Amino acid sequence: MPATKALIRRPFPCAVVALVLISLGACNGKADEQPGPQATPVRVAEAAIRPLAIQIRAIGSVTPLHTVDVRSQVPGQLARVLFTEGQEVREGQLLAEIDPAPFRAKVDEAIGQKQQNEAQLRYAERQLEIYQGLAEKQILAQTRLDQQRTLVDQHGGALAADHARLADARIQLGRTRIVAPVSGRIGMCRADPGNIVGTTSTDVLAVITQTRPISVLFAAPESRLPEIRAAIAAGRPLSVQAWDRAEKVMLAEGRLTSLDNQIDPQTGAVRIRAVFPNADEGLFPNQFVNVRLTVGVLNDAVTVPDAAIQQGSRGTYAWIADAKGQARMRPIKIGPSNAGMTAVTAGLSSGDRVIVEGLDRLSEGGAVEIITKADTQSAQADATNSAS
Repeated sequence: MPATKALIRRPFPCAVVALVLISLGACNGKADEQPGPQATPVRVAEAAIRPLAIQIRAIGSVTPLHTVDVRSQVPGQLARVLFTEGQEVREGQLLAEIDPAPFRAKVDEAIGQKQQNEAQLRYAERQLEIYQGLAEKQILAQTRLDQQRTLVDQHGGALAADHARLADARIQLGRTRIVAPVSGRIGMCRADPGNIVGTTSTDVLAVITQTRPISVLFAAPESRLPEIRAAIAAGRPLSVQAWDRAEKVMLAEGRLTSLDNQIDPQTGAVRIRAVFPNADEGLFPNQFVNVRLTVGVLNDAVTVPDAAIQQGSRGTYAWIADAKGQARMRPIKIGPSNAGMTAVTAGLSSGDRVIVEGLDRLSEGGAVEIITKADTQSAQADATNSAS
């Protein structure tokens, strides 16, 4: 019996060895079945020939063409205020009135003085005629005749002065009516009826700012000055756009009107003024805006999205997806950029598929899988259906 038991137990080690060999074989089979490197998903855009505007960008400040302090030209009591704060006023519109009574009195006084001197002049002239007749008959001495002529001249001079005083009195009376010197939007009223106002610089009733048209002041770097001057010399108007702070909404479009006569030595920039019609008053005085000055247009430029432009130790380059679905690095030379597009002057041709997303996982000759917008929408829809 012991010998029999020993014979029965001997096969077990062989079975274990067989099982181990089978397991190793299965593991080797799985290793042989591992897939190769997978394609990198990327998004592409096609290089295309299209017009590209050459623009200079800057920060500008909205500045009224005219800002006028409204004040009285004559001292007196403010009788009436005839405008509403913040309203649009027209040039020549009556805004306020100073009590005119004292100035009417001055006019009446000047009229009375003038009438008195007119009467004296007429009497002196009649006397002169009589003296001339007597002098011709040698009844009157020549000296007396000369004295009468002098008296006529004196009365004539006094009458001329009376005319001037009357004209001045009427001007001062007219100045009691305070009118708008320019058209624009009027600000807050700084004096109430009943106050005594004067003619000093501090006695301001309100401020008018011209808002239609309106200007924007900005600065361009010295390096771009030759482009601007060349465009001006060509005789074409230079378009200027004003955008909001986020550069998402264009507020207005106008034209460049003037350059400063010198470059600021501290900033190395030249100040520029652009004028905008501002019919809808989208620009407000002292508002800060982003300015885009167009100095030219590239009509036959090969353009690609800015996201495709890469910088490295070897210079500027872009990745493209070739016809075999492989990534290729292309050294390029670039030109101006605008509205998210950059001109490529060398290295790319129209129709090349440049890679704009998935750039960090690319390698030369590596396989790529082009993902379209439709693919993304389909994946999002699948994820939504799975979640629901």
